[in-house]
Amino acid sequence: MGKVIVRHMGKRQMTTYKLSRQSGVSFVQLDRYIRQGRRMPAFALYRIANALGVTVAELMPDKAEEPEQLSFDL
Repeated sequence: MGKVIVRHMGKRQMTTYKLSRQSGVSFVQLDRYIRQGRRMPAFALYRIANALGVTVAELMPDKAEEPEQLSFDL
């Protein structure tokens, strides 16, 4: 999901700091969601989508862009 957020940020020439301020999600948490791929609670996703002017659905990764990581027990 981080790649999709970064793409929308780029379209709006928005920095992580500015997105943090506009969404109300702390800079540190936002950075973790984007760079480290941390799980994002629904309220944070909603706030980020609103700050970017997109729907929550538009922030969902496209299966072709970000394939699921599968884990197997051997």
